[in-house]
Amino acid sequence: AWLTSKYGISAQDITYLYTADHAQINALLGRQDITSSGLVIHYPNAPEIFRVRLCEPLTQADGSTAKYLSPAGMRNALFVPPSADITAEELIVTEGELKSIRAVQAGLNVAALSGIWGWRTGNSGLVDKLPDDDALIPELNRDWTGQTIFLLFDSDITPTHKGRPAFSRLAEQLYRLGAYNVIIGNVPATSGGVS
Repeated sequence: AWLTSKYGISAQDITYLYTADHAQINALLGRQDITSSGLVIHYPNAPEIFRVRLCEPLTQADGSTAKYLSPAGMRNALFVPPSADITAEELIVTEGELKSIRAVQAGLNVAALSGIWGWRTGNSGLVDKLPDDDALIPELNRDWTGQTIFLLFDSDITPTHKGRPAFSRLAEQLYRLGAYNVIIGNVPATSGGVS
């Protein structure tokens, strides 16, 4: 019911999503500090990769909060729902697996990154020492000849946001790999806030 009410996702026949209590999440993540239940999201195209979407955000040691967690050391990957086709003439890439699932259920061809720097082998896009062309995740390091890719930030990534260069840098890599056109935009905010 939560997926339907919050995201508009019909969970029927989706085997790569399941709910877990805090003990299960702690075991999956190798932690002991999680007190919230959540949703485990396995990547259909890379089943060894998963993230957990907590029902209640975790307050980190630095005072920031985290809604999504992955096990330490897990690589970034492109989330591709089963009916999405990354080889199609047009592909939308957005932030967040749940938005991708909902968009695919609405008939769009959408894959997702775990965040704006999720196209790099590590999450630290601003400080990572690897040049972009060496840091591209395997799912994106392919021939994109002739394809149009729409890169959609969440609505909170404004033109002055410190992470705004992330998709411009990704676009450069997609062009280098043959993309015909790369268009960068934002998912509109919903009535509840950030998309």
